[in-house]
Amino acid sequence: MPVKIHGLRKIDKNLMKLARVVDDPKILEALVKDAGRLRDAMKRRVPVLTGRLKRSIVAKKFRYQQVGNPASFVAIDRNPKTGAPHAHLVEYGTSGEHGMKDVFSKSLLGQRSRKSGKSTGGMPPQPFFRRSIRAYRKHSKTESALKKLLDEIR
Repeated sequence: MPVKIHGLRKIDKNLMKLARVVDDPKILEALVKDAGRLRDAMKRRVPVLTGRLKRSIVAKKFRYQQVGNPASFVAIDRNPKTGAPHAHLVEYGTSGEHGMKDVFSKSLLGQRSRKSGKSTGGMPPQPFFRRSIRAYRKHSKTESALKKLLDEIR
């Protein structure tokens, strides 16, 4: 029994249009701009003692972009010389009176002490990273910007 497919050319034409939309540099620009807004939101929430943790929050695009899959990210530079290798301790706290209470954290962190033997005690968690992401999801403008780009190309 022969099968007829109607509209194949139209589907092909629309798929080609979609491929051009995904590779549009405006999309990557919108994603990088959105990552920058998330970075700024995190910097407003981060607890500041020396400012090193605040300075280490960065927003970047991936160096090597996959064709048709533009992406950007927000991260904390953990380089011991220039960044903030202690970011996880601020975010999750340390074991002790206030810190993380699960078995994993106790076994790894144990008693907080310095080389001299002086105890530094526990530190309560100050979750700036996770809270910033949750709050930002509600107010993100990326989705509306991408819809606007798609409408322009149609």
